[in-house]
Amino acid sequence: MTYKGNWPTGENTASRLGCLFFGLFLLSLLIVQSYLRVLQQREALAELATTDALTGMSNRRHLMEVGTYEVRRANRYERSLSMLLVDADHFKDINDEWGHGAGDLVLKRLGHTILSNLRQTDLGARIGGEEFVVLLPETPVDNAEILAQRLRQAIEALSVPVTSTDRANVTVSIGVAGLQPGETLDQLMSRADRCLYDAKEQGRNQVVLAQESQEI
Repeated sequence: MTYKGNWPTGENTASRLGCLFFGLFLLSLLIVQSYLRVLQQREALAELATTDALTGMSNRRHLMEVGTYEVRRANRYERSLSMLLVDADHFKDINDEWGHGAGDLVLKRLGHTILSNLRQTDLGARIGGEEFVVLLPETPVDNAEILAQRLRQAIEALSVPVTSTDRANVTVSIGVAGLQPGETLDQLMSRADRCLYDAKEQGRNQVVLAQESQEI
C-alpha cells in the first residue's frame, strides 16, 4: 500500500502551531478579561453594601464593622479612639419648606463637608436621616473636640442652593466622646449620643464633650 498524500513540511507545521498558539493566546485573554469583569462586579457590589447611596459616605453597616475593629484594637493596645455624633438642627423645616429634594441636596453638602475635613484613617458615616458619625482612630478626645468645632463652623457657613432663587442654611449639634478602657462600641456611641442630646437641649449649633466620669 502506497501513501498518495504529501508529507507535512516544516513550513506547514510551523504555520499550524502558530495558529494554535494564537488561538490559545486569544482564549487566555478572554478568560482574564472575564475574570477581571467578575472582580469589578464584586468590588462594585461590596461598595454598594458599605456606602450610603445619597452622600457617598460609609453606611451604618460599614461603621459598625470598622468601629468594632477599631474599638478592639484601641482596647488591646491602649490607643486613643474618639467619636463624633453629628445631627442637623431643624432639618425637618428644610423638607417642609422646599421638599425632600432640597433636603437631599443639603445632606449631600453636609456629607461632603464632613469628609473633606477628615484624614484617610478616619471614617465618616451617615447612619440614617440627618444623623452622621465620625470615627477618629488614634485621636485623643481633646483633638476630637477641636475637629468637631471646625466642622460645626464650616457647616454653619454653608449656603446650599435649593431652588433657582433660594438657599438653605443649616447648623449641626455634635456630641463628642473618647473611648474609655474596656468600653464597647455601643457604649461609646451611647455616651456620644447623650452629649448630642445635651447639645440639642442647650440651644443647638454647639459641641458637647463627654466627661471621663460620665456613666455608661
